[in-house]
Amino acid sequence: MFLGDAFADLIEGFDYFGWGDLDIIYGDLDRFLESLFGKWNIISFHKDMISNHLVFFRNTPELRQLYTKIPDYKSAMLKSEYASLDDTHLSSVAKQYPNAFFAEFHTTPFVNWIPWCDGTYNFPARWYWNQGKITNDLDRGYEFPYFHFMVWKGGSKFYYCESANWINLPVDSFSLDSKCNAFSITARGFTEVALGNPVKCKRITLEGKPSYSIMRRLRIKGQRLLKNLLTECS
Repeated sequence: MFLGDAFADLIEGFDYFGWGDLDIIYGDLDRFLESLFGKWNIISFHKDMISNHLVFFRNTPELRQLYTKIPDYKSAMLKSEYASLDDTHLSSVAKQYPNAFFAEFHTTPFVNWIPWCDGTYNFPARWYWNQGKITNDLDRGYEFPYFHFMVWKGGSKFYYCESANWINLPVDSFSLDSKCNAFSITARGFTEVALGNPVKCKRITLEGKPSYSIMRRLRIKGQRLLKNLLTECS
């Protein structure tokens, strides 16, 4: 949260600055940001808090020093334990800032405080990167700005939903040819796939969210159960 201030000389001349995590696979981010940049001072991909895995701020002196609006932030910085300055306190300050855009883009599955698009905890089981586009096996007809694989990379947090992860997978589970045009991402790693040219999809949240019929839910659940059964038997 200090990056804009600490590196002000390096971002001089840019309209926006921000930060992001390493556990992200980017989609067609430009297609999402083209309607947001220039209009909003803060852009968060979560509804209720700053999406600290990827967030943008207009490059102004006030926003580079937004952290100074956190009450008693200097004392909090001296604490040896986690003080939640960025996730909680900076979020509170940012949400009160004029022209701050906070919306849920459903980029981070398997966390217990963000239900999926349909309000349930039935998350996509397979994501696809196809020539720069991110989609999944559940929300057909919609693309996502990126996929944040925070839970699948492993580890344990109180807010993680139960899921398989990559912690014990061999390294070659993530090996892809440099010329690969498309691959899938699952709890078993990365797999090159042949998908053809991506079809045009709606941008999640910016152009609405998918609807899920009961039959569709049952079909997807049945397909997953059958696939898991076949995998266990093979």
